[in-house]
Amino acid sequence: MDSNLSKLREFLLNELSEQELIALCKDIGLDYRSLAGTGAFGKTRELLIAVQARGQIPRLLRRLQELKPIPFQSAGLATLRFEVPEEHVARQPRRTSNLTAIPLIVIFALVLWAVLGLVWPREGAPQSQPGPEPAGGSDGALQATPTRAEGVPALRDGTPTATPEFADSPSPDQHMQATMTVAAPMPPAEPSPFPTPTALSPAAREDHPAAQAIRQLNEVLPRLYTGRASSSELGAYLTGGALNAVMTFNNTRLLRAMRLSPSQRASLEVSYEYINPPALVEEQPERVVVSSREFWRYANKLNGRVACEVRDYTYTLVKESERYRVIRFESQLVDNACRD
Repeated sequence: MDSNLSKLREFLLNELSEQELIALCKDIGLDYRSLAGTGAFGKTRELLIAVQARGQIPRLLRRLQELKPIPFQSAGLATLRFEVPEEHVARQPRRTSNLTAIPLIVIFALVLWAVLGLVWPREGAPQSQPGPEPAGGSDGALQATPTRAEGVPALRDGTPTATPEFADSPSPDQHMQATMTVAAPMPPAEPSPFPTPTALSPAAREDHPAAQAIRQLNEVLPRLYTGRASSSELGAYLTGGALNAVMTFNNTRLLRAMRLSPSQRASLEVSYEYINPPALVEEQPERVVVSSREFWRYANKLNGRVACEVRDYTYTLVKESERYRVIRFESQLVDNACRD
């Protein structure tokens, strides 16, 4: 999945109304209503596919920066890098240059001067001398190399390209993605701070209290999203950044994506099922890690808007008294097709 395109699509969904999307398409030469897909979810997906295929991502970014300068900077879109399809990379016309001919002329003049100094009689008229051969020609031509179109940001070396895939609903882990750091080398004699994770049987992995805590958490989330549970009830299962991320998703991103106001939460239907149930995958004295694959479905009964996701989740939990609570979670989108 191209995460840059997914981030750009979330910006379109969260910051632009449908009328603004229509005007944006007109600005970049597209007809919003003729795009495939239904509603803002489908239209923004087809919009980005069309813009990328036409090599217009830089143009789209410039226009978004003009329309929404402050949200554009806050979302970090200015740092995104996209590859332009090869057929849209601007090529300079082939041209020749006489730059290499200049040294040849100078060399020829020096040789000629030396020859004249040898054959020219000091007291008489000059002897006949051979005419100079022309310098330069096709051997001195410089071949132009293809360059990127003006304004197209360069890709970082080694960045792979992929067919764009999009999630049709927001991901609650937007603020919880792990940051890659480079650890300082440890002295060889210093022991590891944690023992080797304990090997558990498959049944024990699903029966572990931390895995059961994730099941209980997911029972609360649909009630929270539909206004039937409070943040204090959610706080029994999440803490710190994990709790903040879910509440941000609940109060802003989910409602905005489903085109609902806070007073219309009762019109939202949320359901889920496990493809791979929560199971312990790592256990250490200070924390445990639980993973699962989950299918979530969101539906707005007022306008018929539906969004579905299959995601692989990784939860990091700590034990407080006799209860496990999530301090961090990450997810990876697997599929966004609905099953009905």
